[in-house]
Order: sequence, then C-alpha cells, then structure tokens
Amino acid sequence: MLRIISSGRKGKVFLAMAGLSTCLTAAAFGQGKPPAAEAHYKRAIAKIKDADRFIGDIDKWTRLRAEAVTDLNKALELDPDNRQYLIERGRTLDDPKLAIADLGRAIALKPEDPEVYALRAMAFEAEDVEKAIADLDITVSLEPKNPRWYDERAEFYSLNGRRAEALADYTRALTLNPTYLDALRHRAYFYYSKDDHPKAIADWTSVIKIEAGNPIAYLSRADSYEKRRQYPMALADVTTAIRLMPDRPGPLQRRAEIYRLIGKPMLAKKDDAAARKLKTQ
Repeated sequence: MLRIISSGRKGKVFLAMAGLSTCLTAAAFGQGKPPAAEAHYKRAIAKIKDADRFIGDIDKWTRLRAEAVTDLNKALELDPDNRQYLIERGRTLDDPKLAIADLGRAIALKPEDPEVYALRAMAFEAEDVEKAIADLDITVSLEPKNPRWYDERAEFYSLNGRRAEALADYTRALTLNPTYLDALRHRAYFYYSKDDHPKAIADWTSVIKIEAGNPIAYLSRADSYEKRRQYPMALADVTTAIRLMPDRPGPLQRRAEIYRLIGKPMLAKKDDAAARKLKTQ
C-alpha cells in the first residue's frame, strides 16, 4: 500500500505492513472458501512474494503488485466477505482510501483483531494522522502488553508533533520489553532530534549490545559523540562501521569529515580517496 522502498517514514511503513501481512496470512481464517476464489488468492500471494524480491526494481515491483491486486479483485468477486482477501488487498492497494475501505470491512467482520487496526492506521497516515492514532489506541487497548503497538503509536505521535506522548510510548514499549529494538532505535533518533545526545548514546549502546554487527547503530552513535565533541569515541564507532561495511564509501567519507574536524587533513584525504575508489568499482 504505502509503497516506496527507501529510508524514512514511507519505507518503514512498507516494511511494517509487510510484517503484519506475514502474521495475518498465516492466521486461521476459517474454511469453506470457494476453490476458484482461493486459486486467485494464492496467485496474488505468489505475485506479492515475487514483488518483494524486486525491491530495487520499482517498475517490476509495481507491476507485480498491480497484478496481485487484479487477482485479489477476482477472489473478492467470488467471495466478497472473506476477511483474508480484504486484508491482503487492503495491504497491497496503492490508493489509501480504497485500502482504508477494505480494512474497515475486515474490521467489521472481526472487530477484536488488533493487527487490522494497525494496518488501517498505516493507511490513514496519508489521509488523517489523528485517525491513525485512534486506530492504534484501539490496538493498544486490545493488546496492552504488546510493545510493538506503543512503538508504532509513538511514531505517529512524533509525526503529529505530539512529542511528549511519543516519548511516553517509546518508554512504555521498552518497559514492557527492554530489548525491543525498534523502540530503542526510534527513541534514540527521537533523543537525537532533541539534541539530548547522552540519552541517544545510551539507547544506541543498548542496540549495539543486542546487535553488535549493526553498522548503522555505530554510525548513529558516532553522530551523537561528534555533537558532544567526543571525537575519539566518534572515530572509534565510524571505524567499526567501516570494518562492518568494507565495500561502502559512506563510512569512509564520514570518517574523513571527523579527521578534518580534528585537524588531520592527510588522513581525511586518504579516506576520501578510498571512498572514491569504492564508488568506481
């Protein structure tokens, strides 16, 4: 539904919705589906899985998902009140309004399912963030011990400028599960945006303890170290990221910037040259 595979909120939404779909399509939705409808549905699922293998090829990804929607349309013509088909089409549709309608029908058929409210919240992002938050309020009320929902609601609070509520939800998610990586990462970015670098560093350190091989965590912690002018710590983290990503020019360029800040232009030039070489390979 929310399409572009990239960094930033849109990319996160796509990945989150893909994860929700995995849970939903694996659930038991009942028996007795018309065989022809089920055949269209299975073809649609196969095309969606194929599309996800072509995330870097936006044209192919878009075409396969459009073909999947066509199959889901045919499945719903034959079995119009099938929740499974409605949910999958709602997740796959490119038009948020149509997705919201499908997911609303699915909710009406089973209003106690928290996952579908969360899916609809993601569709509402493009239409009405307050309605997205309202759906996540319901999700939280249905599953109050699931840290995932607090983290997701916090992202929408932050998007809507409700920063105190966002921080409270990130922290609630981490109270429920102190090792919940999404909430740790999101809260670290939140603290960075507020220039609260000691807390950002603490959260990134927690991420690194769980995911020692995550280069983005080291680079992000280095950003906060640099803001605090703790340049040796920043250099150490960027150097670790270079070791973890030896074929990427970005960390080398990042280290070159720090070398220039601390008055080591020759080392900066060496890293810049290494980064240019990687770009041409």
